[in-house]
Amino acid sequence: MRTDTSLASVKGELEQLLTNLGYELILMRYFGRARRGHLEVLIDKPGGVNIADCETVSQQVSAYLDVLDPIPHTYTLEVSSPGVNRPLTKDAHLEANVGQRVILRLNPGDDGRSRRIEGILKGVGREALEMEIRGQLQSIPRETIRESRLVYDWDREPERRKQTNGSRQPAEGKADAGNEPGGKDSRSKAHKSKER
Repeated sequence: MRTDTSLASVKGELEQLLTNLGYELILMRYFGRARRGHLEVLIDKPGGVNIADCETVSQQVSAYLDVLDPIPHTYTLEVSSPGVNRPLTKDAHLEANVGQRVILRLNPGDDGRSRRIEGILKGVGREALEMEIRGQLQSIPRETIRESRLVYDWDREPERRKQTNGSRQPAEGKADAGNEPGGKDSRSKAHKSKER
């Protein structure tokens, strides 16, 4: 049984579970080998996510996965906030970040090597994303894009804090200055191991 296929089959139910709890599922991905794996679940909510949120969701998701049992071996569940360089996994996330700098990771080319594009997101279409790269507008077919991720502008952080009087209230899909203080890679996290 392929673990990624099994997880894909329960993703919709997991997303509904999180919605009922007041959270948005940003990303779910599985890494691992034959007998040990790592399941990463990124969540968000209006106002941001803290460690208590991650612990609550970790308990709920763990219990849910215990019942459905889509992973047939030992794994570690990690629930965390998206962080500041957050993945943009939905059209709403992309549309909320038009005008921002993003990184697109593309599917491997004919040489088998992955490619990466960084630029300003200018438009979100059904078939392609419009990007400004080194001053030139380029259309990137969506079928070639493996992952989209926001590049947080740390130079604008003092300006953001001044505008919000120090509060963090990100718009849907937008990054704030980290859901927990503590540096550029700061994320709230909760871990749980499932032994077989």
